[in-house]
Amino acid sequence: MKDKNLKVLVVDADAKNSELIDADLKLLPIELFTASSGEAGIKIIKNNSEFAVIISDYNLGSGMTGGDLFKLVGECSPKTSRILMADGVDEDSFKNMVSHGFIEEYVLKPIFFKSLVSHVEKGLEFYKKKIEWRKTG
Repeated sequence: MKDKNLKVLVVDADAKNSELIDADLKLLPIELFTASSGEAGIKIIKNNSEFAVIISDYNLGSGMTGGDLFKLVGECSPKTSRILMADGVDEDSFKNMVSHGFIEEYVLKPIFFKSLVSHVEKGLEFYKKKIEWRKTG
């Protein structure tokens, strides 16, 4: 059964990659949304209640990067776990984004099913802990 309280958004300009990710994540008990650009992702975020996890490709092909998207997400939805995927990006850039709090996790492509599911499961748990901290703190 899907947990309608746990929403995951996948933002990827590559339709084929997005389909593969969606197929992998449909096995998890979540409500899954997809967007083909950063702008479409922002629109989905604004039109829905908070997302537990957002996964974005670094290269969104529309003048906006996944890093740009996550800077905005961090401002409007700070509890959301953010996972950035990319190929050919300097690993120091990822580490810099983690240290500045723009992302919690990064995944280098090619992405393997078990790795992706593991990252999303960790993101869901981290989101749940943030919610609990807010209730008790």
